Amino acid sequence: SVLRQLLEIQERERQLASYDIHDGLAQYLAGAIMHVQACEAAVCDHAGSREPHEALRLLQAAVEESRRLIGGLRPPALDELGIVAAIDALVSDARTEVPEVRFGLAGIRQRSRLVGVEPRIESTPGGGTVVEVRVPLAAAG
Repeated sequence: SVLRQLLEIQERERQLASYDIHDGLAQYLAGAIMHVQACEAAVCDHAGSREPHEALRLLQAAVEESRRLIGGLRPPALDELGIVAAIDALVSDARTEVPEVRFGLAGIRQRSRLVGVEPRIESTPGGGTVVEVRVPLAAAG
């Protein structure tokens, strides 16, 4: 179907973008961190400046952000472990993060509707929440 082809194209683009971030931006940041660390240890400490330390902190934050972007575009667990394990990993990660950074149920509904299905969401106070999304598998061939 056209929708399936569009989703496959989108998935390939996301995978390529994640590789570009990893192989480009993240590598430049790693190199910059090494140079700032060398400066901090060899020269800048003697001047008593806090600038190299702050630059290092910002570069390390940028590396973490690039990792977050890569994971958001295409979770590494998807390729390494398969879809079921990748979903388990995402659920575990979601439980440990700050809820404000997630789109929650609205994001689940939107992504489900992109593949033409409606999620089933059941929640009871003190009993947790069950989210079920049944996505049809492609026919073998």
